[in-house]
Amino acid sequence: MKKILILIVLATIGFLVGTSLSKQEVRVSGTSNFSDIALTGNLTTGGIYSTTTSSTTNSILAERDIAGYATIVVTGASSTGTTVLKLPTVSSLSTLIQNSGDTYRFTIVNATTTGSSTLTVTTNTGVTMRMASSTPIIPVNGNAEVTLIRKNSTEAIANVQTY
Repeated sequence: MKKILILIVLATIGFLVGTSLSKQEVRVSGTSNFSDIALTGNLTTGGIYSTTTSSTTNSILAERDIAGYATIVVTGASSTGTTVLKLPTVSSLSTLIQNSGDTYRFTIVNATTTGSSTLTVTTNTGVTMRMASSTPIIPVNGNAEVTLIRKNSTEAIANVQTY
């Protein structure tokens, strides 16, 4: 009987300790490097950078426009035509993706709600576009998931998937 009670007490303590440890919240500010992390549950990242373009020609994103943001919302100036959104040059991404293999993910949203205005994503010097379709065109109320990957000091890859 004592053995059973001891086992029940130990199991209860083990359960309570495991439960309290699994619900701890960890906050990290600044730049940190981690390895061998197992993540269970939810992960919330970023914020929203919202911009309105007054042009249906080229709008060039700077590193500061995407750094720290999970979503970039673009509202076009007119309800027709195509706005071209250029990604930053590889040399201007030196803080965001510093080392070979570093990645950064974000979403671009075409927030134009009327007409047939589309948003086309293009690359800039040193960045190679890889995508499922031939041209990454984001339709009205559509979005694109962009993953920037540092290849080396002079090259990066932009994987783009439109939805």
